[in-house]
Amino acid sequence: MMLGSFFDPSPMKWDGQMPESMAVGADHVDWVYYAIYYFSLFFQVVITGLMFYFVWKYKRRKGDKLETPPDLTRIEILWTVLPLFFIVILFHVGFKGYVKNAIAGDNPLEIRVRGKQWLWEFEYPNGMKEIGKLMIPVGRPVKMVMSSDDVIHSFFIPEFRVKKDVVPGMYSNVVFEANKVGSAHVFCTEYCGTSHSGMLADVKVVPVQEFDDYMKAGPSNPNCPDPNAACPADMKAKWGEALFVQNACVTCHSRDGSASPGPTFKGVWGRHEALQSGEAIDVDENYVKESIRKPQAKIVKGFTNAVMPAFTISDRQIDAITEYLKTIK
Repeated sequence: MMLGSFFDPSPMKWDGQMPESMAVGADHVDWVYYAIYYFSLFFQVVITGLMFYFVWKYKRRKGDKLETPPDLTRIEILWTVLPLFFIVILFHVGFKGYVKNAIAGDNPLEIRVRGKQWLWEFEYPNGMKEIGKLMIPVGRPVKMVMSSDDVIHSFFIPEFRVKKDVVPGMYSNVVFEANKVGSAHVFCTEYCGTSHSGMLADVKVVPVQEFDDYMKAGPSNPNCPDPNAACPADMKAKWGEALFVQNACVTCHSRDGSASPGPTFKGVWGRHEALQSGEAIDVDENYVKESIRKPQAKIVKGFTNAVMPAFTISDRQIDAITEYLKTIK
């Protein structure tokens, strides 16, 4: 354990009950925790020891006469006032750390977080979304802007020592700056239903260049983990189906030919579509890509009331969705 200034304990490093710290300011949180822990442990031992000693020393014996106890006001004032000094010091140190960890540094990376039963959804500044996976660059301040779609959740990353409730109808945020490359974990620490314990997410802290490359290329196909290797069409389609569901495409596009707010995707690949503009197109790779990124550019005739939002997803993800659309016969 390396000791730092008592009033500025940020340089202190503790090895004990906490997981490895991976963020700036985590050591400060650890200092406050262990200060309370060892202070309480010390007085627990002292008070318990004295209690047993007094029980043995002053136990009632034959011939003892009951006497009025002396006035112990001074002692009572002493053991009331002395802990107040510790509380004031601890408040000062704790509040200083709280303020430092509540304000994002310069040029923070702002990531949108949505909690819902029972998953975490992360949206990056470029519009790319991921569920259950969060990638952040080392050495750059991060601000998580959070909300809930249903009930109260609580966003907790033990390795960063940050936790904040995520409440429906309002925004909350946490800030941190990872200082180590590695893996961390997100938990929900507010009971939110039957699958509360499974509301998890993986955090990966990577070098800045790797993060920038990831933002450009997008996530890898989980069925083909090596992005440089060829991925079979059926594996792409499987990922495309998962993306189709995750991005709520099923809300507006049926897959069985039934009526839906948007055109059905049954037999959509290669279909000759009449557009509202009077033109006609054949559904191919270019049309799918344009419809995802610029959905109002070419509107299918009869579907002017359906307003589809633009999706900023990577070419790799669009390719997977395209392969899936080919399988919907």
